[in-house]
Amino acid sequence: MDPLTITASAIGITQFAISSIIQLHDFINDLAEAKEVARDIASNLEGVQRPLAALEELTISDPMTYATVKADLEKTGVIEAVNNCGQACANFTDNLKWWMKHSSGTKISLRD
Repeated sequence: MDPLTITASAIGITQFAISSIIQLHDFINDLAEAKEVARDIASNLEGVQRPLAALEELTISDPMTYATVKADLEKTGVIEAVNNCGQACANFTDNLKWWMKHSSGTKISLRD
């Protein structure tokens, strides 16, 4: 085996190791940023929750007006969108609980 072949082989191994280290570093860095992303998600959810809570408190005494408003909400897709949002949040919560079943609220388990 000539010296050039040995060097080329070593470079090939080094490239794989460097690539693997970079991927692991980026993955760990993304985990570290997850707390900030989770805060952003929570903030956005609060932004959606407030108007929905106000909508829930809306009182319409007149049965005719109530029927008209309900029909308009159904026609525009608001009712379906709100229901889909609720279902998506419930599914995501279930998935997160399953994915993070070995973790606590303050510490992420490496098993997860």
